[in-house]
Amino acid sequence: MSLLESYILDTAMFSDERLYRLLLAKMPLYRQEKIRNFIFEKDRCLSLGAGVLLAYGLACRGIPEHRAVQLGDKGKPFLSGRLFYNLSHSGSKVVCSFSQEEVGVDIEQILPVEDALIRQVSVASEQAYLLQLEPETQMREFFVLWTAKESYMKLRGSGLSLPPKQLELSFGDELRIRDAGKPARVRFRQYPLPGYCLTVCSETADFADSIISLSDPDQLEAMFS
Repeated sequence: MSLLESYILDTAMFSDERLYRLLLAKMPLYRQEKIRNFIFEKDRCLSLGAGVLLAYGLACRGIPEHRAVQLGDKGKPFLSGRLFYNLSHSGSKVVCSFSQEEVGVDIEQILPVEDALIRQVSVASEQAYLLQLEPETQMREFFVLWTAKESYMKLRGSGLSLPPKQLELSFGDELRIRDAGKPARVRFRQYPLPGYCLTVCSETADFADSIISLSDPDQLEAMFS
C-alpha cells in the first residue's frame, strides 16, 4: 500500500516580488506561459503555487521535472511510472496530493452558505442533517460535504460532470459516500486547517499523518536556486 502525501502552500508569500520572480523563472516554459496568460494577479499566484508544489513533490520522488505527464481515459493527468497527483486551490491556498494510486483532493475556504446552495448540491438525508445545525456548525459541515464530494469526483476523473446529487455522504468520524445508491469503496482523510476545509480521497492508499506545509520563503528559495 502506497503512502499518500499532500503538500500545501500559501500564495501570500508571493507578495515578495523577488521570490515570485525567482520561482517563476524556475518553472517549465509551459507553466511560465500559463501563469503570464492570467489576467488577475491572484490567479497568477495560484498557478505558480501549483507549479511549485508539483515540482517539489516530484523532486522528492527523484523526478527533476514533470515531462512525462500522461492523460487517463477521462483526461485526468498522471505521470509515467504510475505516479498520480491532484491539485486544488481556494482563497490563497494551493494543495497537491501524490500517490501511486488514483487520488482526489479538494480544499475550500470556509465562507457563509445560503440554504439554497445546500439544497442545490445535497440530497434529502444531507439536507435534513445540515439544515438543523447552528449557522457556524452548518457552514463547517457543508464544506465537509462539498470537499468530500469534490475530492471523490476528482478521484473518479469526472469533475463536476458528475451531478453532486448522485452522491450521498454519511457524516461522522469516518466519512462514507454512496454513488448512485451504491457504497463507494473509497476512503477520506481530512486535515485540520484554520479557515479552510481540506479533504483527500483514495481507494486504497495509506494517508500520511499530516500535511506538509511549504511555508518558509527561505527554504523555497534554497530549493529552487
